[in-house]
Amino acid sequence: MNRRLGIFLAALLVCGGCAPGPNSGANQQSAPNTQQNGQGTAGVQTRGQQPGMQTQTNQGVAPQQQTSTLNQTGRQNQFAHPGSQQHVLVNEQIGEFTPHVTDNEGQIHSMSIASTSVSAIADRVIAAGKSTIGKAVYDNNRYSDVPTYRFGCGGFVYFAFKKAGIDLATMQPNYQVKLGTAVAKSDLQKGDIVFFDTNRNDADPVTHNGIYIGDNKIIHMADPGLNVIISDLSAKAFYRDNYVTARRVIPSYLSPATATRSKGQAIADYADSLIGRAKYGGNTNASTLTFSNAGFIRYVYQKNGIDVGALATDQIKKGTTVSRNSLKPGDLVFFKGETSGNTPGTVAIYAGNYRLILMTNTGVEKRVLFVDWYTDHYLTARRVVS
Repeated sequence: MNRRLGIFLAALLVCGGCAPGPNSGANQQSAPNTQQNGQGTAGVQTRGQQPGMQTQTNQGVAPQQQTSTLNQTGRQNQFAHPGSQQHVLVNEQIGEFTPHVTDNEGQIHSMSIASTSVSAIADRVIAAGKSTIGKAVYDNNRYSDVPTYRFGCGGFVYFAFKKAGIDLATMQPNYQVKLGTAVAKSDLQKGDIVFFDTNRNDADPVTHNGIYIGDNKIIHMADPGLNVIISDLSAKAFYRDNYVTARRVIPSYLSPATATRSKGQAIADYADSLIGRAKYGGNTNASTLTFSNAGFIRYVYQKNGIDVGALATDQIKKGTTVSRNSLKPGDLVFFKGETSGNTPGTVAIYAGNYRLILMTNTGVEKRVLFVDWYTDHYLTARRVVS
């Protein structure tokens, strides 16, 4: 099998101010060469436009999504989706853990990580992080999952978890801090994500993060001078004074075994299996895995024995209404093409842990619900399976 390599732009991948390393001469309250707000000319998001998408297409198909590669100037596309990877092509030859596979007919077969202990998965996360020491460079604007690795602090956390079989669906620390459950500093365990904030007066909840590896130490992408290092949480004032919280995420991502999976989880898993395989097209053609936004939804549900209709306006009538706070895997989530009106423009499948799976013009994407656009354009959600 040919190795698939890719350097992909992750929109607003910047970590909003990564910690100065132990040998850095930078002021302890701000990291060198970082953007405090994760915005600016390299990553401006407009509230009226879906992140990573243009809006000039009609209501019945997913709006055009910008490509995820860097342009020749190396500048980040201003409409790229904040806080989410633009489907990173992963090198299949470097030993990452794969949570599922598909057969030649595209049917999903779970390789559940439920039977794997939290500690074992944490070890995988840490091993993936350590594998980048001396092989990664700090980069707020680009992401590469193959040597030479490139990412900011949030991208590093995303990378390590992805290699261990957990897709956080975001490289933005401000979104990662909402995942999982909070844990006290005295209760830290291997694999927990630790967060710091150098400015308690701004709107950003955190400015840096890393992965706890035990013995009061974290591994993290520190700064452009030190890159990926292991640091003691008590060794420098930065880590002592700016620590804000930690999140335990691994338990919430453990998939149930195939025999006990809910129908909704099976639907979400099948949609996930089509990432990198199905492509966008205005006319749905299942034989070539080419779908519109709503056509992709219909195909995934049909593969699970349910016909939800061909159009978003059909799909929004199926099942029962469910609140945003009560979403479960397999639920359909609808977004308006415009902030006014009630016509669904985009449909996604909820995958759990605040993640959405949907067809965009560049293929199937996985995203998180935390972005302003989703709040502004959220329409409703429907539960088609119990």
